[in-house]
Parts: sequence; structure tokens; C-alpha cells
Amino acid sequence: MKLNTLVYSCCCFVVLLYGCSPEKESIDPCSNYGYGSEICRDHELRKLPAQSRDGENTFGALIDGKAWVPNGLTSTWAEIPALRADYYFNQNYFYLEGYFADGAGVRSKRSSITLILQSFEMKTGVYDLNASSDTLGNSAILAQDHMDHSDCLMSSEFFEARELEANQLEIEFVDSIEQIISGSFSFFAFSDSSNCQIEISNGRFDANYNVIYN
Repeated sequence: MKLNTLVYSCCCFVVLLYGCSPEKESIDPCSNYGYGSEICRDHELRKLPAQSRDGENTFGALIDGKAWVPNGLTSTWAEIPALRADYYFNQNYFYLEGYFADGAGVRSKRSSITLILQSFEMKTGVYDLNASSDTLGNSAILAQDHMDHSDCLMSSEFFEARELEANQLEIEFVDSIEQIISGSFSFFAFSDSSNCQIEISNGRFDANYNVIYN
């Protein structure tokens, strides 16, 4: 009888010790292993919107390994959509931009990714992104204000894709009736003012685009 009581008491102690203990806090693999690690990359990729072809108006990418998803800006002084997609029909010019804002204050963090295709006829294909924004050609731009990507810590910074084979935008799906365009992109962006480089990878978008005739 005493033995059974002892066993029962031990079992109750084990249940109280382990069954009622608080759950362990989730561990951020990027804090432990760094943004260059594979485990962190997988963790950040899960934060991006899934790739789709339904005109869901999604956009996202990894900026130096960190997930970046636009959310737009609404304030008393400005209203900027999270995603803008415009096709200038007469000029064969496509403009795609995702915009992120962490608040509306003067020193709030803001950034945008802009992709531009010149002489574009709304067809699927792979397009190089190597032109400067002030010249004709396909270009990619990262603009940031008070962001902290990598070692680029200036309050305001403007980055452009340069001539590298890795700088590409792939249009994977076009529906000209429903005005849907979907695809993926990646590029290395450089800043002349700080001699700094940022990698934009695993970019994806699924947008309803506007057709502008002018």
C-alpha cells in the first residue's frame, strides 16, 4: 500500500513539474544564426506572400535576407498604396512599385522597390534590369529612408541595379482581359553616395494593373 502511494505521489510530481511548466519561447533563427544562414532564409521566406496568378495584389522580397512586404501609407499629408502597377499603353512602359511605411512621422522607416520595363508589350519572358533610372531601359530601384539594411545606415539612400546577369525580372503570367500580371525578380542594388550594395532576392508579385492611355 505504501509503495503504491509512493508511486502515485511521484507520478503527480512529474505531471506538475513538466505538464504545468510554461511553454518555451519561440527561438528566432535569424538572431541565433544570422541572416546569411539557410535556416534564417527559410524562416524569412515564410513571411513573404505566396506566389500566385490571381491578381491578389501581393508583393514581397528578401532585402539582404530580411523579409520585406509593402503596406502602404495613409496619413493627413499623403496616401500611398502598398502596390502600384501601371501600364502606359501608348509608350509600352510598365511601372511596378511596392511601398512600405512604419508610421507617418518625419523619422519613420519608409522604403520602396520600383521595377520599370521599357518597350514592354505585356508578354511573358525574362527581362534584364541593368539600366539607370535616368536612361532608357529596364531598371530596378530600392529607395529607403531611416532603414537599417545591412551596413547601409544612412538616413536616406537610393539604390539602383547595375549591369549584372543576376538582375532580372521574369513576367510569368499575363491576363490582358482581367488585367493581371504576375512574376518574380531579383537584383543587386548599388548606391554611389555610400558605395554600398544591397541584395534583393526571392521577389514575387501578383497584381491587377491599370492601363493608362496617353
